[in-house]
Amino acid sequence: MLVIVFATQNATAVTGTLTLTGAATVNLNGTYTVSSKQVSLSGGGYTVTGDYTESSSHFSGDYTGPNSDHGSWAVESGTVKVFCGNYTGNAAGTWNLVLNDAGQLRGVAQTNSGAIELTGTYNASTGAITVSSPDDATVGATGTLNATTGGGAGHWSISGQQAGDWAANTNGC
Repeated sequence: MLVIVFATQNATAVTGTLTLTGAATVNLNGTYTVSSKQVSLSGGGYTVTGDYTESSSHFSGDYTGPNSDHGSWAVESGTVKVFCGNYTGNAAGTWNLVLNDAGQLRGVAQTNSGAIELTGTYNASTGAITVSSPDDATVGATGTLNATTGGGAGHWSISGQQAGDWAANTNGC
């Protein structure tokens, strides 16, 4: 879990904590540049950077760690639901998606070559989702998610051709 604290609305000095599953909490210190809406924090061998998009209240970025680990992160405003799972087929890996009040999905898929951003839409009436990647326009996914149980399943594709299946983890992320 990543927590970034802004002491005041236009603060330039920021603090944060990074809590890793099965590991200690890492304290982070850094800066936020109001004009560019960019944040940069570091501590304990970790560096966290990101950008805020005011029009969509979307805050996202990347991190690097002391053991060459790296990835992406994303934050949404309002009430959110978090989904995670795995995908199999032509490739295999894990994914995380955050659903906001507006039915927008944002998240990350871990691939053999690193993390890619995911964006998409959720239909509250049917549970249907459509997901694509701004980082790799050939990647897409469709299926259904159950906002109550966290379950779901579907297919993912490369260049419009089915490449495998995905499943949501109902045991939590």
